[in-house]
Amino acid sequence: GNILGTANVQEWSEGKYFFLMPTDLAELSKNSKEFEQIHGKLHQILAKYELFMEQASCEE
Repeated sequence: GNILGTANVQEWSEGKYFFLMPTDLAELSKNSKEFEQIHGKLHQILAKYELFMEQASCEE
């Protein structure tokens, strides 16, 4: 559809996050480089978030 052919962080607050995945393979292939960059950033953010949550739970 008209949603960008990339994964977008729709909500990143209060620990809630979900992704809008590409609905169009043509769009995805067109934006594959951009998709890979954003996807990589998402993985970095999620890794930091998981580490943060682990540390927070250890402190309790």
